[in-house]
Order: sequence, then structure tokens, then C-alpha cells
Amino acid sequence: MQNEVIQKLSQQKEHEKKMAEKFPVDDLANEWLSDDKETLDTQAYLLEKLLPTLMPGVEKMLMEVEKRKLLGPIKKKTFDPINYLGEYLMRNNPNFQKDLPETGYLKAMKNVTKTMKTKIPNTPDNRVFKIKREVKDNRERRENIERIKTHVGRMRKEALTLQFQEWILDTDRKIPLPVIENAIHAFLDTPAGCKTESLYQPMEFIGSMKDKLDEEHFIEVIFPCIKELTSDMFTDFLRHLYQCSGDFYDILKHDKWRQKFLKLFFACDVGKLGFLDRERTLTLLENFYDKNPKMVRRLFFNPKFWPFIEFEEVEPAEFWGDMDDEKSPFERYDRLSQIEWKKSTHGIAKKLPQDEMDLIGEEEHERKVVSWSASTIAYEDDFSDFHEAMEEEKGEPSGKKSFKKLHVLPEELPSESQIETQISHEAKQEELSTEQGEPSTEQGEPSTEQGEPSTEQGEPSTEKRKTSIPEEEPPKEQEKSVKSSSSKGSAEEQRSTTEEQDLKTEVKKSSERKSETEQRSSEIGLQEPGAEPREPSEPGAEPGELSASATEGKESSIPEESTEPQRKSTLESPKDFPQGEEDEILLKSSEDLLQESGEKDSNCEPQTQLIDGKPWSGDLLTSDLSITYMKYGENMRALLVSDDPRFLALRPIILNLKRQEKSRIRSAFSQRYLNLPQFVQLLDTFVGDGIPLDIMKKFTVFFKKNYMETEDDKINNLEKIYKETIEQRRKLLLDALFQKWDNEGSGFLELQKIDNLLFTYKEGMERASMNKAKLHIILPKPHPGKEVRLTIDHFRNYIELVVAELTGNEDEVFDNVVEFLMMSLKPTHLEQLRNTARHKWLYQIQRAAETSRVCLEPVYTEVFKALTEDAEAHGYSKRISAHISLLEENEKMPERGSTILRIVACTAADVPFVLNQVLYRDMKGISFTVVDQGEPIHVPEVDKHGNIHFWNTSCEPTKQKGSFLALPLEDAYKRTFGVLGIDTLRNFPRRTIFSAHEISFYQGVANAFSIAYHYIHSQEHILHVIATAANWLRIVTPSIKNITTFLVEPGPDYESDYGLQKMMYLDNKKHVEIVFQSSVIYRKKSLFRDFLFKSADTSQVLFTYALGTYHITVPLRDRKGMAMGVIDFSTGQKKMLSNQEYRDLQKMLKTVQTACHEILGESTGEIKKQQILETEYKGEVQKAGILFFRIMLKEIQERIHELDPQAFKDLKFHSENFLSLIFDSSTFEKNEKPPALAHDILKAILLIFNPEWDGAEILEDWDQCRQLITNDMIKRLCTFDPTSEYVKVHPDTIAKYIKRHPRKVIWIEGSVALEYMYHWVLVCLFLIEMNLKLKEKYVPPLPTGKRTHKKKTTHKA
Repeated sequence: MQNEVIQKLSQQKEHEKKMAEKFPVDDLANEWLSDDKETLDTQAYLLEKLLPTLMPGVEKMLMEVEKRKLLGPIKKKTFDPINYLGEYLMRNNPNFQKDLPETGYLKAMKNVTKTMKTKIPNTPDNRVFKIKREVKDNRERRENIERIKTHVGRMRKEALTLQFQEWILDTDRKIPLPVIENAIHAFLDTPAGCKTESLYQPMEFIGSMKDKLDEEHFIEVIFPCIKELTSDMFTDFLRHLYQCSGDFYDILKHDKWRQKFLKLFFACDVGKLGFLDRERTLTLLENFYDKNPKMVRRLFFNPKFWPFIEFEEVEPAEFWGDMDDEKSPFERYDRLSQIEWKKSTHGIAKKLPQDEMDLIGEEEHERKVVSWSASTIAYEDDFSDFHEAMEEEKGEPSGKKSFKKLHVLPEELPSESQIETQISHEAKQEELSTEQGEPSTEQGEPSTEQGEPSTEQGEPSTEKRKTSIPEEEPPKEQEKSVKSSSSKGSAEEQRSTTEEQDLKTEVKKSSERKSETEQRSSEIGLQEPGAEPREPSEPGAEPGELSASATEGKESSIPEESTEPQRKSTLESPKDFPQGEEDEILLKSSEDLLQESGEKDSNCEPQTQLIDGKPWSGDLLTSDLSITYMKYGENMRALLVSDDPRFLALRPIILNLKRQEKSRIRSAFSQRYLNLPQFVQLLDTFVGDGIPLDIMKKFTVFFKKNYMETEDDKINNLEKIYKETIEQRRKLLLDALFQKWDNEGSGFLELQKIDNLLFTYKEGMERASMNKAKLHIILPKPHPGKEVRLTIDHFRNYIELVVAELTGNEDEVFDNVVEFLMMSLKPTHLEQLRNTARHKWLYQIQRAAETSRVCLEPVYTEVFKALTEDAEAHGYSKRISAHISLLEENEKMPERGSTILRIVACTAADVPFVLNQVLYRDMKGISFTVVDQGEPIHVPEVDKHGNIHFWNTSCEPTKQKGSFLALPLEDAYKRTFGVLGIDTLRNFPRRTIFSAHEISFYQGVANAFSIAYHYIHSQEHILHVIATAANWLRIVTPSIKNITTFLVEPGPDYESDYGLQKMMYLDNKKHVEIVFQSSVIYRKKSLFRDFLFKSADTSQVLFTYALGTYHITVPLRDRKGMAMGVIDFSTGQKKMLSNQEYRDLQKMLKTVQTACHEILGESTGEIKKQQILETEYKGEVQKAGILFFRIMLKEIQERIHELDPQAFKDLKFHSENFLSLIFDSSTFEKNEKPPALAHDILKAILLIFNPEWDGAEILEDWDQCRQLITNDMIKRLCTFDPTSEYVKVHPDTIAKYIKRHPRKVIWIEGSVALEYMYHWVLVCLFLIEMNLKLKEKYVPPLPTGKRTHKKKTTHKA
């Protein structure tokens, strides 16, 4: 049947095809089409019913008329056309005749009819036509889109092909897959990548460094990720990829250096101890730094200052009061040309002696510091527009220009002052007066002929000399060509500031005033062979166009040697440099440098594939240095204690404790020693970015030769290793013994039971010695039952003291005592299984706190999971209910009691009845008794107790049977802050009574929860401190663009790598972003942000450039010196902070670190709680909010107390015209008075003390105001508490005096007393503002919702 239909359709198509060939379509019928919508129905009817029959009849009639020749003049008509037409219509009536004649016109008319029917609204044909048209349009649109996508995809693949050439490849022309994976993932961390999350599809990390990509696979990997991006997004991605290629080049370069430092560590660590002396290392760095020329020192960080020197190693008075701008970890080369110091250091590296570096230390070879005169500084500053194009040192690829330009741009002048401009202006005036009397000639490079290779950069020709005119500005055409070539693919990265434009204007004016010097130089200028000398007025005579002939195909000649004697340098040349060559190295002509850069740009050389002159092997050998050498220098004797046959009973516990230890990848900071990763990172920070190979080699030789350990040092190191080994071994054995003894996981052991067992040692012969040991230990307070409970720390100290009192070799005695206690404990197999399971559950609670991202929800989950699973496994399959209630202040109904218990978490089945319920003191219940006494209460039968509050009122009284256990939640100071309640009402009528081992385990759960609770709150308070510190830093250090805080998320065991959880982002525009979702970054996925992990690994500060911005990464250390987090400060495109900003950053970091230690110490009970300001007594949230400013205020008050009173007396005679002496008077209006800095600060201080003086005459008159600077005022500054209730001043009253003065202006003033007073006022202003917010129940800017419980908590003793 189907075949027949198909056959008919095919026959019909063949017939239609034949008829189409026989009767071609007549387009004349298209004239029937009309756009008149009102007559569409009529026209369609006529075309369908009448005209198909009428038109052939008319055609037949006309043919008959023509046949009879009736068209001419005739006398008699025998033919009636009307009758003929009527007869035709009757004979061809369509109702009786189906096969009508076919003509081309009729076929066209049928088509016209169909078309016209589709235009009639609300008809089937019209609806079908619309559907078909829509389908056709969609198909055409899809085809067009696919065609465009194909074209765009092809273009993007071509762009990726070009990008592949920018990457450093191995010897097989391949690149590791993880490198590209990291670059793709890093795009989402950029501002441009954040806008592409819906379209961008990053790939998964599936490769290792052994998986390599060639060009074809490079495109196959990247293209699926970016094929859906828009053009602008793809452009941003290309910029990012180009930036990553530059970063990868730097990573490989630093990897080469770190390999050298690794070998240097092995060479110095002769005894394979795993550490070097930190003090000796820093001393050698200082010696090497001091004994080098100044131009070489610019390449290194100064090891005499932070971050090499810790805050604790600096005197507080020097830390706060030293305002010397020269004391900085880096030389002040920001006012010098970057090309100048790069080229000069390249020359100096070649001129240094080739023998061993100990020659540097010898007195006869000691070099004098190369001093830069003011005229030289101004000379290079005049050509700031040259610096934008000349940023490529020798060996750098031309494709890296736009990337490298970000590194070497000169520092921007501060917008708030014109001090730098004033100095430069004076220097230029001095230079003009010097050069007008005598033309200057400099040695430079000869130009090369077309097709010949150019001479090496930095090496002048010894055969020919040419004169240069450094005062002349390069022509615009050449400048444009150089800039366009150097900014390939990254035009947005070029910076242009107002100060630089002003500097260019000064250069033009200066060049106009030097016409005499230009005329003299032009007389001996460069000429082409056979060409006539050009006039100075000709535009082609400008020296900046020396390279123009090469671009136009002309040959440039070698310049003639100048016969005019050269002017001698005013600088004293070092002995190692021949006369005249130092000028050639240090003051190379800007035109020569521009010509070299222009030639490189025009050549478009391909990306170099050499790292320090050698091809890349394809491996990153030091990328995971901390992981690779984690066990280097490890005390194997302490770790092999589990294999000791004497302690086989403790072996399972020891192995489990070793697995639960914190990761050893992170190294704790020590002021005495540096382990391998810390040493490598310290040297990596010291050498900076641009060290030539010769200088690097001499540095390693110098360090290796001079790092020598004496015999005493070796003995001390061996003693240190032995002592650490013994301590680790003893700690591991005692921890295992404690866990074996604490079989139920309660977290404590009773002292009486320990003594009873110890007194049986050697049949009681050592009892007197053991009683003597108790005299040296501070035991915890006894509980109401008069039993003394020892925690694991107390137990460890007690056994150590007992061993110390026993006679014999201490190590042997210790092993004997531990073995005796171990053998005395004989748990059953069931108890051992219960011990293992319960300690595993307790560890999971601790693990949940460490990975919770400052959130209590995971901890609640693990607590209830441990309780329910233990009840099922070891409690006869009980079904229990549990809840956690925290103590709060009763602010709404204080008549019902000063405190309440709010239930913040419970088991899932009890949520409708228990969650968020509040228990008042006037209600039934035993929970407040537990809070007051600090002891657990067990009620075996709740129905018979009479003082139990039942939250589920729907339950029948006859079914309210079971046991209830209330456990106190205590902090490190044994203060109760909540209650853990457990009941068995859901288990009725089965067994409901809790056994003794269950109660002990529940006490361990309560203890584990308390530790986890305070651990999370300590992290929360630390984040709060950082947030408040950032507000202060935003005012004093505006160059820091944003601050990102990461917290360490430890791995599952000590050999696993950790992650960094992004917690908080703050910028200098008061924007705070708290990361709610999981945002953990791992080392494997952070190749281009590995500086974060290096800082956490070594607990050291890093200065780096990554993903287009400069970063200062600072570790946040715990009390043991290990990094618990990382703070990343981004300075944008600014490589170096000013000295004032750098000092203020150090003040902020020192205060934050001090606050962190205080919070952690109070959380663990290591230190006593400090409550100094009045508002700190109001709760933990209030204290965390003002802790940063409290520490800073006390530090400032101590410095004011120690300051010489003469400094305040001098302040009375402070000149109001100080700023007018610094700045050019033309910048001020005639009637405008410079701001009275000291007067405003003093008014702010007096208003804090006396708010009623606002607007008083005594404050407005400086003569009267300065008389108030008395000893009484100074004493009050040292004891004032701005959070006291009697302080009534409004913050706005103070802010108008203090915030209108930029921080830099106070620093320029140079007065230590004024500096202290400014900080004092600023800190008091913040404290007053925050105190007002805290009174309004101020909530810190930390995550809410499922985050921690933020109610104010009251602790009871």
C-alpha cells in the first residue's frame, strides 16, 4: 500500500515536470497580485472559480478573431465574440469537465491564487503559510548562525594558534596540560572572567605534568571552553591567556633560581639536619647587600628591614616613630629610569671581577657606591614618554612587551603633593645651567646596515662613536610605531597619568631652551654617505628619527667618530671601571635605547624559548617544594616508636594518632632556624625579579663559601635534634597511653586512679618520689565531688615530672614507666573496639570544625551523628533525642531572669518541638542547675522527677517516660556557656537508662563540641579584626586596592595537601564581600596563584606579580608560628608602596597578628582574658569589634608616654606655613591659606576631651590652643578610654578636622609628636564610631544565615 502511494507521487512529479517543460510559467499572471486587503477574498474567489475558465476562453476568442482577420475595417460582421465566448464557457464548464487545458498562464495563475489565499487572515492556508514561513526563517537563521559560528570558530582557532607561540615550550615543542588547565580556570578569578560564568565552560583537571600538548591539541583543549563567548569576552580571554604566558615565563625563571637555592641549601646543610641558622643567613645577605655597588643593590630587597626582620625584632619606638624614608626593603629607584638601571646593572654584572665573591669583601677591592646626582635624576625623568616603549631588557622576547611594561613603569607621583615635581624641576634647572656652556657627548651604539645583525644591547662599539642629543623629544611617528608594537594585544595595560603629561610638557619647554646645545650637536650629527648635512630646522634632523631610514628600506651609515673632547663625569668612577666606560653604562643615550627597542618591535621576533639561556626541560621541579621535601630532616627515631617491640600494645593507637596529625607541609616560623622551603623562599624574595646570571652565580658562590658552622654550632644543632626527637617520641607515647586509658573518650582521667596505679610501680618503692613530683605541677581545680581530673596536657606534664623525680637514666626510666602503665591496662576486645569507634567520632567533630568555613552547622551535624550512632552501636540500639542550648542575656524580659537558654540545634525528629525554644529561669528544668554547678545531671526516670520541662506537649503523660542527661558546655576557663541535653523518651518502652560508659562518652562529646565551638568563634573574631583593620588601612594606605583573606583548610591526614578557603574580600571603596559558597582553592589548580601556598607553606611574606597585578601576601600565624591563613594585599599596577604606606601596612599587620594571638590564646586558655576598655566587658562580639583599635591605642599611648616631652614643646611653635614651603606657591590662591595641620589635630584632641568646646574661640585661635599642650594633656592621652560612658562627643565633630588631611601630608611633616597625635585621634574616632554601633547591637560584617550563632553570650563561673 505504501509503495503504491509512493509510486503515484513519483508519477505525479514526473508529469508535473513534463508539463513544466512543455508549458513554461508565464510571469504575466503575477499582475493579478494585489496588496488591497479589503478585496483579497473577492480576488481569490475570481482567480479560483472564474478566471481559470474565462481567461482561456478569451484567449481562444482572440485567436479566432485573428484567424478570421476581423481586426481590420470590415463592412459586415458575421462573427459574434460574445456568443463564441459563451459557447466556450458552456463547453468547458469546470463542474462537468475536469481536464481543463494547461497553459503557462494558467499555471502561473494557480500559483498566484495559492499565494493570495495565504494572505487572507484567519484561514487554514494563511496559518499554514505562517508556520512554513516561520520554519523557513528559523532554518535560515540557524544556517546563518552556524555559518557565522563556523567562521568565528575558525578565526578563534587561528588566534589560539598565535597564542600557542607565546608560551614557553619544552624541547619537543609541547606544553604540559596542567599549565593550560590552570590558565583556563584562572580566567574566572579575573574581573573580566566573572562576567562570563554563564558562557564560559572551564575544563576539569585530569592531567599531570607528563601529559603534554602540541599546537593541535592545545586548540582542541581550549576551544570547547570559549566557543560560546562573545567577541568582547573572547578578547578578554586572549588578554588573560597572554598574561598567563608571561606569568608562566616568570614562574619558569623563578623555578630555575629556586633550583639553585635548593642546591645551595644542600651544600650548606652538611649534617643533613634539615635546617640552617636563620641569623647567620640574614647576616650573609646583609653583607652581600652592603658590599655591592648601589646599582646592583637596586636588584635586591634590603634584608635589614621587614619582611626579613620580624616585628618583634624591631624596637617599638623605632617601629612607630622612625620616619626615615630611606629605611625601606628596596632602594628608591622609582624616580629613576627603569631602562637605565636595567641596562646599567647588565653592564655592572659584566664588569664585576670573575673570581670568587670573597674579593668583594676585601678592602682593596671594595667599590664605592654609585651616586646619582639630582641632574641625572631629572635628566631621565624628562623622558618619561620614552619609558613606555623601552621596557625590554636583553634576552626578553618581543612578544612580552605589553606584559613586561607593567613591571618597569616608573612609580606614579602622589597626586596630593608636588614634592617630587619640585625636586625634579630644580634638578632640571641645574642641568640646564651646566649643559648650556658645554655640549655633552655620550658613547653609544652604532647603527647597523640593513640586513646586518645589530650589536648586543649594553655593549658600545669601540671603533666608532656618535653624539646624541638626549634633550630632544622623539618624533611622534616613531613613538607611535614603537608604542603600537610594544602594546600588541594589551593596549589596556598602558598607563597614562596626569603627572606624566605634565612632565612631558616640562620636557618640551626644556628642549626649547636648549637650542644652543642642539645647534652644536647638529653640526657633528649623523649623515648618510654622500648626503649633504641637514639643517637643524629640518624635521628629519631630529635624532629620534635615526631608525626611520631602516624602516623605509634605506641603509644607515656608521657615524663618524667625534673629534670634540668629551666632558668628564662629575661622578667618581669605581676602580673596576675604566675611565669613561661607567658613563657609557649608566647614562646610555635614550635615543639609542629607543632605536634598539624600535628595531626589535619592527622585526616582530618570535617568542624566545630559552630560560637563562637554556631550553626548558618541561618540568617544574620546585612547584611543590614543601610536599617533595616534607620528610627531609625528619626525626625517624620518634616516628619509628610504633615499631618498638616494648610498645606493641600501643601500636594501633600510635598509627592512628600519626594519621590524625596536622599536615607537615606547612612549616612553623622560627626565629632561630630555616628549614628547606623557608630558606629557598627567603632567597627567592631577596633576589627580586631582574637578577643577571653573573650576579646570581656570584651570590651563590659567596653564600656557599661564607656559610660555615663552628664545632659549637654543630654540637648545638645535634643537641637540638636529639631534644626534639625525645620530645616527639615522649609526646606520641603519652598521647597513645592517655587514649588507651581514656577508653570512653571522656577527655580526662581522674588523678586518684593514676596515683593508685603509679604507686604500685616497683612495689611502691618510688612512692615518695611521686608525691614529690606533685609539688611541681599546677593541678586543675577539683570538681564538686572533690575529684581532680587531668586533661591530656596535665597528664603529659604529670608523667614527665614523675619520671624526672625517679632515679636512673631518664630515657630508660620513661620507657619503663610507660611500659608499666601500658601493661597494667588490660581492656577487653569489646572495649578496644568501642575505644576506636568513639575516638573516631570525636575526631570527626574536630575535623568538621576545621573544614566548616566558620560555620557551626557541620559541627552540629557531626555531634548528633556521633550521639545517635554510639547509642545504636554501644547503647543497646537506643533511639535518643539531643539538643544544644546556648546561654544568652535576657534583654526582653529581665524580670524572668538575667539569662536564658536558647536551643540552637537538635536532632531532626525534634525540630518542630524544640528548635529555637527558650528556657527561662522561672520555668521547670534542671538545665540552669547544670549551668550554675558546672556538673552533669542524670535523671533516670523523668516522669518521677517533678522538675523536668517537656517541650512536646502533644505527648501523653503516660508515655513521658525515659532518662534525661544534661551536660555542661564549658570553655577553657571552666565557664559554662551552654548545655547539651540527651534523652531517651523516644525509646520507650525499651531500655531507657544511660550506662556509665555512655555518660563518659557523652562528656567527651560535650568537650569536643566546646573545643570546636570556640575554634570557630576564634576564626570568626579574627575575620572581624581583619575587617576593622581594613577600614583603618583604607584611610592611611589608599594604594592598596583590595584585601582578600584565606583560611587554611587542612587535609585529611598529615601527608595530604591542604586547601585555602576564600573567606572575605574588601576593597578601598568600603565594599565587603563575604564568601558564602564553598570557594576552596587547591595547589593543583592554582599554578598562577601559587604565591598564596608558598606564603602558607613557609609562613613568610611574599612580594609577587600575578595575573596583571602586584601582590603582597602575608601569612596569618597561630601561636605556634604556623600559618592558619593568608592575607593577600593587591596594589594593582603599583609595584612599590611609598615608605609611609609601607610603614602603615606594617603597623596594621603587627596589630592584627597581636590580636590573632590574643584571640587564640584566650580561646584555648593559654592566656588570661584581657578586658581593658570599658566596652570589652559587654560581650565577645563587642570585644572582637574593637580589639584591633584597642591594641593600637595602647601601643600609641605607650609610645606617647616614652616620647621626649621636648617633642610636644616644639609642637607649640609649629609653623602654619609648612606646606607653603614645600609646595610651589603658585598652586595656591592668593587669599587661600594652607591647612593648619597641627591646629586641626589639636582641636580634634581637645574636642574628644571637651565636646562642649565645639566652636569656642579658644579652639579657633592657634595661640590660645597651643597653650593647652601641657603635661596633664599628655598624661590624659596615655590613659584615655574613648569607649567610656562619659565620652559624649559625636564622631562627625572630630572627623571634619582629621579626615580632610591626607595621611601623606602628616608623614611629610616629619614630627614624631604630630604623628602620634594623628594616630591617636584616628584610632579614637574609630572606637567612638564602633562603640555607638555596638550599642545598637552592631553585627560584624561576617556571614549570617547558617553561620555561627551571633547572639551575645554570657559565661557563668
